[in-house]
Amino acid sequence: MALTLSFNIVEKHGCKDFTVEDTTGIYDATTNTTGWGAPNLAVGDETTVTLDVTEPGATSADQLDVSANLPNTASTKHTVVNTDLGLGATTKLTDGIYEMVYTVSGTFNIGAVSTGSKTFTITGLDRTGYFVAGVQFTVASSTGNDGTYTVVSSTLSGSDTVITVSETIADATADGTISFEAIARKQELFACQAWGCVDTELEKIEVDDCDCLKKESDRALEIATKIRAAQYLAKCGKVNKAKKMMTHITNLCGLKGCSTC
Repeated sequence: MALTLSFNIVEKHGCKDFTVEDTTGIYDATTNTTGWGAPNLAVGDETTVTLDVTEPGATSADQLDVSANLPNTASTKHTVVNTDLGLGATTKLTDGIYEMVYTVSGTFNIGAVSTGSKTFTITGLDRTGYFVAGVQFTVASSTGNDGTYTVVSSTLSGSDTVITVSETIADATADGTISFEAIARKQELFACQAWGCVDTELEKIEVDDCDCLKKESDRALEIATKIRAAQYLAKCGKVNKAKKMMTHITNLCGLKGCSTC
């Protein structure tokens, strides 16, 4: 089974940054057949690693280079701060649904070509788990084979990956590169500022003999419950309902930065 890229997002306290963690894991023939490592793609194969972030209400994404820390199999996290998204250093991240696209891409050198067998060979690497039937890849920088090809099958010959394609291979010159790309998408609900409103309400509560401030505790509980509901809806893919819930929370708390909750 081919590599299945996965990642986790955690918004940090303070509402100005979040972490990205590659959770794909290491390949294991029994417990993690979609992880990093032969016969799948391996950490180190990549040349470009990006995270596209579309903020709530935005129509275009900010593309961030996250190759300094990702991918990895050691749970090392990459931190994205507000200024990475074009915001001011003191500006908090807006509450709401963020669209995230994590992309890992690169190329392999072509070591051999057979026009008769319609094969390309990647020497010294087992990547048969990635080049499975139906996968398409692009050949570039070759003498006469640039274009898009569809995998029929791939086999391991010694330590080499031999890829059979459905298209005609015109030139027998063994040069150029084969591209690969792995993509994971995630919709993540950020609610740091709304949780700040809960904290503000809780700070108003004092221990005394009367129930005068019961409205503050009720208000904090209501906001917290609705945040949890919005998070649940987002994780279940009910994004529109989650957005409506967050709008209600914003109105309930008077969120314009949450300083006046």
